[in-house]
Amino acid sequence: MFSRHKLLALALGTLPCLAQADLPDYGKPGPMAVVSGEYRLPAALDPLVTSERITEVWAAVFRPASAPKKPWPLVVFLHGNHGTCGHFDDTLGIRIDDDATYTFTGDCPPGYVVTPNHRGYDYLAKNLASWGYVVVSINANRGITADFGPSEDPGLNLRRGRMVLRHLALLSQWNKGEQPAPSSLPFPLEKTMDFSEVGLMGHSRGGEGMRAAWRLYRDDGSPFRVEIHSPLTVRAIFEIAPVDGQTFRELDAEDVSSMVLLSACDGDVFDLEGVHVFDRALLGLADGFTVPARPHPKGTFNVLGGNHNFYNTEWQQSDSSGCAGHPALFPDTKGSPAQRLAALNTLIPFFRGTLGKKPDSARLAVFDPRTPFTGPLSTIGGLERGFAYSTAYTDRWTLEDFDARKPVSTAGIPHFAQGAKITHQAAPPEHDQRLRVARIDWPFGAGSDIPHVDIALADPGFGIDISAYRYLGLRLTTACHLGSCAPDWLDAPQLDASLSLLDADGNESNRIALKDVIDLRRPVGTDFGFPWYSPLFPGAGLHSLFQHAYLPLAGLQGIDLTKITTFRFNFDRSRGGRLLLDAITVQNDPLDLPAPPTPLAQPATPLAAGIVDSAPALPTPAATVQDGNRVVGVARRDAGTAPSAASRPTQGGWVDLTLNSDHPFPITDSLPQATLGQARSLYVRRSVDGHSVVATFSASDYDRQPGDAPLSVRVGSQRLWDFGTKPR
Repeated sequence: MFSRHKLLALALGTLPCLAQADLPDYGKPGPMAVVSGEYRLPAALDPLVTSERITEVWAAVFRPASAPKKPWPLVVFLHGNHGTCGHFDDTLGIRIDDDATYTFTGDCPPGYVVTPNHRGYDYLAKNLASWGYVVVSINANRGITADFGPSEDPGLNLRRGRMVLRHLALLSQWNKGEQPAPSSLPFPLEKTMDFSEVGLMGHSRGGEGMRAAWRLYRDDGSPFRVEIHSPLTVRAIFEIAPVDGQTFRELDAEDVSSMVLLSACDGDVFDLEGVHVFDRALLGLADGFTVPARPHPKGTFNVLGGNHNFYNTEWQQSDSSGCAGHPALFPDTKGSPAQRLAALNTLIPFFRGTLGKKPDSARLAVFDPRTPFTGPLSTIGGLERGFAYSTAYTDRWTLEDFDARKPVSTAGIPHFAQGAKITHQAAPPEHDQRLRVARIDWPFGAGSDIPHVDIALADPGFGIDISAYRYLGLRLTTACHLGSCAPDWLDAPQLDASLSLLDADGNESNRIALKDVIDLRRPVGTDFGFPWYSPLFPGAGLHSLFQHAYLPLAGLQGIDLTKITTFRFNFDRSRGGRLLLDAITVQNDPLDLPAPPTPLAQPATPLAAGIVDSAPALPTPAATVQDGNRVVGVARRDAGTAPSAASRPTQGGWVDLTLNSDHPFPITDSLPQATLGQARSLYVRRSVDGHSVVATFSASDYDRQPGDAPLSVRVGSQRLWDFGTKPR
C-alpha cells in the first residue's frame, strides 16, 4: 500500500529521491570502537579568557580506538548554565545542582559534589566518535558557569567563546606535537585532528558561546589566530535550545552550516529565542552576499513535548512545569529517552552530513520537510522543521517578504481577499522582529463562496519567469484566533487549505492540499506556570514557530511558469483560523541528495509508554511564590558609578534592590528578570547560595512607578517570586 507521501509524489510529479525513502536510524553506533579520557589543567587566571576570575581548562575527549589513517574531523561540545555543585536527594533519587560555590572557589560545600556538566553529552560524543570523529566536551564550571557578567556580556557567552578558543589552542599544539598531551589521557592526540574540518555544539548559553568563539576567532587582530597553531575552519554549528542576545554583539552562524534543536515545552529559554539564528540567516544577515564553495544548510528542528534540561543527562530535574496543548516527553526527574533519541537522530546526521572532506550530505534529509518521518523519529510525536539547503542569493529567490507596512505585495499590487482578511505585521514574539509577515484570518462560518487570498507576485499583464527553479517554498505557522486555542483545540481538524499559482493568461494550476506538504498544528508550548487558558494571559506560553513547506513546481500543472502572477490560498473548509506567512520563495537544491541508506529492519521501540500529559519541575512550590520573600536593601548609584553588571548606561543613575527569599532562585540559562510596575530591570544578579538577587533598575524608570507598583522576579517560566509593592 502506498503511503500518503508516496501518493502525493505520484500526483505532483517526480520528487527528489530523498523524499521517497525511509529515514534510517541515525542514532545507531558506528563501526569503530571508542576510547575516552579527560584532561584537567591547574586552575589559573588566564587573561585570554578573563582577567576577572580564575578559570580551569577541563574537558573529556572521545576518539576512535584505532590509529588514524588521516586526521579525523574535530567536534567540540559546550554545556550551558547550570549549578556547579550538587547534593544527592534520597527522596527523589537524583542529584540536585543548586549551588555555585565551585564557580568562585574551586570547592563545593560539605555534602556537595562538583557537577560534571560536560559529561551529560557522553551518549552523543561516544556515538559520533564511533563514526570517525574526535569529540572534546568542555567543562566550563570554574569562573564561568553560574557567574554573572558585565554590561557587554551579561550571559558570559563571550567568555565562553574565549574558553572554547583556549581549548582549541591547546589541542592544536598537542595535535602538532609541539608539546605532549596531558598524561591523564590514555591515548595520543598527535596528528589525530583535522582543524580544517571543525564542528561546534553548544547547549543553551553554550550555543551562543559557540557562535561567539567562531566570531572572536575571525575578528581582526584576534590573539587566537596566533595561539591556535593550525588554520581553523569551522564548518558547522549545532545548537540545542540556545539563548540569543546575551552579549552586546549580535552573534550569527556566519559562513557555516547551522542547525538549532528546539523544545516546544522549554521551561528555561521559554521564548525559543534560538530560532533567531535561522531568522537572521533567511534575512541575509548571517552570510551576506557571499556564495560559499560548500553549501551551508541551515534550519530549525522543534521537538514538541521536550523540555530544556533533559538533552543533558547530568541535568536531572525538569525545568518545565508542564506542557500546554501537547503531551510531555519527559517525567519530572532523571531524563527523557525520547529527547535523547531526538538529539542522536539530529546531531549525528548533521555533523556526518557537513563535516569531512567528503561529507555524507544524504543524511541531511532528516531536516528536510519533504522527507517523511519513519523509523525511530516517528515514535516521538510532534516534530517541526524549518530548513534551507542554501540561503545564498544564487540558490534562492524571495518573491514576497511582506515587508510593506500595508497589505501590498513587493510588486506594489494590493493583495486580494474574498471571505478572508490579510494584513502585514511583525513576526510572532519568538522570532526576530525584523521579520515582517502576512496574517491571514478567515471565519468559522462561510457562505457559498470558498474564502481565498491572492498574493500578487508580478504585474498581472506580464508575470515573472520562475521556470529555472525547482521548488516553491513557504515558511508559515498558525496563531490563536477565534477559539482556535480553546480547550477543544486538540480535537479540531488540521488546518485545511489548498495552494495554487496563477499565470498572466488567467490560468490556475491544480490545487495542492496544504496538509499534504506540511503538518501545520495549532500553537503549543509550556503552561508558563499558570493555566494556559487563563483570561489574564491569553495564549501565554504558546508558540507560533515557523516551519517550511516545499512544492515541486513540476507538479503544478496547467500554467506557464515563465509568466507567473499570483499565489493563491484557498480555504476549503469553514473551520476558521489564523495563518502567518513569512515569505514565498522559489529555489533550487544546491546539494545532490541521493536516497538515504536503507533503515534497520527491526521496528523502532515505541516511546508512548514514557510520555505523560504534563510534568512538574521539582521541587515546585506554587506557581507564584509569595511567602518568605523580603526586600532587604534599596541603594542608589550615581550615573558616574555605574555597576559593571548594568546592561546599559543611563544618565540618571541606578537603583539596586536586594531581594531575599526562603525559596532559592534556580540557576538557569535564561537571564532572571525583575519587574516593578511597568519598569523592567536592567540586570538581575544571583547570590552564590541562591537565596538573594540584586535587581538593578534605571533611577528614572524606578522613580516613575507609583507606590503601589507590584514588584516581582521571574526565572525562566517556572515560577514568579512576588515581593509585594514598591519599597518605601
